[in-house]
Amino acid sequence: MDTQILVMPGIHGSGPKHWQTLWEAQHPDYRRIQVDDWDRPYCSSWVAAIDEAVASAPVPMLLVAHSLGCLASVTWAYMDSLQSTRD
Repeated sequence: MDTQILVMPGIHGSGPKHWQTLWEAQHPDYRRIQVDDWDRPYCSSWVAAIDEAVASAPVPMLLVAHSLGCLASVTWAYMDSLQSTRD
């Protein structure tokens, strides 16, 4: 099964020499989460960005997170599991 990589940096995003940025440069098919403000993270907006990226992906996503991106991904997974149990 094919998967798509979704990279989720932490607060302030990942600078040009950060391992995530370097990794993305080597793999142009990887996607980075897009948030409104890397310096002022809001859990709800980060979780919504993850949800949107996962929902729009044509194949399953593999989330690769760092720092605050880890917390956002766990929050998204928890919220998604709650929604799944209601459906």
